[in-house]
Amino acid sequence: MKNQSEDNADSPAESKPHYTMKNEIGSDEPNVNEKAAPVAETTEHGVAQPEVNQCEIILPPEDTGGKTEAAAPDSGEVSGPAAMASPGGIRALILAARKDPDKVTPLLTAKKEVVEVLVHKTPPKHLFWRARTDAEPLYFDLLQLRGDGMSEAFYLIASDELARELKENQYFTKFVHSYRLVLIIDPKGSYAWWPVRCDSESSWHESAQEIAMRLESAWGRVQAGHQKYDFLPSGDDLGEPDWPKEDDLGLLEKAFKTRLITSMDHPVLNELRGKKL
Repeated sequence: MKNQSEDNADSPAESKPHYTMKNEIGSDEPNVNEKAAPVAETTEHGVAQPEVNQCEIILPPEDTGGKTEAAAPDSGEVSGPAAMASPGGIRALILAARKDPDKVTPLLTAKKEVVEVLVHKTPPKHLFWRARTDAEPLYFDLLQLRGDGMSEAFYLIASDELARELKENQYFTKFVHSYRLVLIIDPKGSYAWWPVRCDSESSWHESAQEIAMRLESAWGRVQAGHQKYDFLPSGDDLGEPDWPKEDDLGLLEKAFKTRLITSMDHPVLNELRGKKL
């Protein structure tokens, strides 16, 4: 009678995959955790086919009847969020927002004698300044916000239509006004825009217009006097200012690229009318 071991020896051995890996001392041991790589299926012609993801659906190309749809011509115009993203778009918006000098009638049309005494919060009171003479004055509608302390922020309104709508709205009428933007520079070459309001008969605003014109030809400080701003000239001749080579539009871009209101949905407008942010 054959024992069980002899039966096993006579039966054919089952073919099982055997995987080995080298251990640290070089011996071969089965690796029970390693999985065999997937084997590509072979067709009846003997060509291996790649494994197909069962969840992938490949649609045939749409039948257009032999016709191809022509691409829309590129007009070159930038609109929507792209207009705000590109420097060229911001420049175009600023150009469109600039008011026609012929349609603006400043209340102050001639220079007046200015009393030379005291200080204004903008330009900074401890510095002397000069103002650049513009070939054409730069008039814009701006929204002015006062922050903590005496800090202020100005937002440029991107069109006359939007500015009119804001001026007629009870939530914004006290914040939107017309200004002349004056480029000023100190003796060290630091420059900034000075928004000088031009739609008010206030003695403060009229005196600011006077001083802006005075600074075109002389160095001076702007100081607060009695119900108006006063001009204080420099003690010495500080020479001619070294104006930036960049044109006005480029400087306006840098000043208002993050403070440009193009629609009624601007976050600043929503905050002023009490909408949830």
